[in-house]
Amino acid sequence: MPLLSVITAAWAPSARFITEARESLFAERLPAGWELEWIVQEDGEHPHLHEVVGDDPRTRYGANHIRAGVAGTRNLALARARGDWIRVLDQDSLIFPEGLEHQLERIGALPEISWVGGLMHILREDGQTEADHSSDISEGQVEPGWVMDEFARRPSFPLWCGNLVMRSTMVRALGGWGALPRSDDLLLVGALSELVPGYWLPREVGVYRCWAGQDAGTPAWHRQRELAWSAVYGRVRAMAAVGLSFGGAPAAGRTTASTPGPVAFPVEAVDEYALPPAD
Repeated sequence: MPLLSVITAAWAPSARFITEARESLFAERLPAGWELEWIVQEDGEHPHLHEVVGDDPRTRYGANHIRAGVAGTRNLALARARGDWIRVLDQDSLIFPEGLEHQLERIGALPEISWVGGLMHILREDGQTEADHSSDISEGQVEPGWVMDEFARRPSFPLWCGNLVMRSTMVRALGGWGALPRSDDLLLVGALSELVPGYWLPREVGVYRCWAGQDAGTPAWHRQRELAWSAVYGRVRAMAAVGLSFGGAPAAGRTTASTPGPVAFPVEAVDEYALPPAD
């Protein structure tokens, strides 16, 4: 019976929406035969969210007792996860109704894929919602190499990394989330999508909340973009340069992967998950 591990990296000072995240997760109906566990890993030296996350038997709470950051906390949660598949649920995000059900149905029907992505519904701080039309990807299987090729042509990453359901063995094999102050999920998904096929659903599977207290969209967060995105591209090029492969297939067969040096991005590049400018 397949098990899905949903990972939430929690941090008390910004955990005001975590109960809503929990409720959206446990309201989901899974396809027949699937089981669910919610792995909550609390960051910080003085954890106190154990009672907040609730006592549902599907919840497995743990605490760092140190400040490890988002990527480090996700990786500690991954170490405790028992599932065949992994999905991130940020403490301020939501599962879109029936989103998990549709993602897991594709996994059941297509055993060759190792990830399933979809659109995000946008929830503004004033309560207004809007559909996400940022991706024009057609529904269907996504072959290795396509995601990073699109990233090179677009002003932002072509996928919402925060709502992918990913095969846990692949996430572990790639070292989990990268040790970056931002775009740690791009570092993982960029490498994952180079090695194995996935599937794209042009429907909303998650809800991204925009609120003033989040790190995304701050000046410091924007300043880290160029180096973080250079790390994403540098990893992909290095994978091809050393012949890293999965099941005998090289990482997208890139011919320029060994080119040294950082990647320069156009000034019109658009940050993923950025808040709209203040009035």
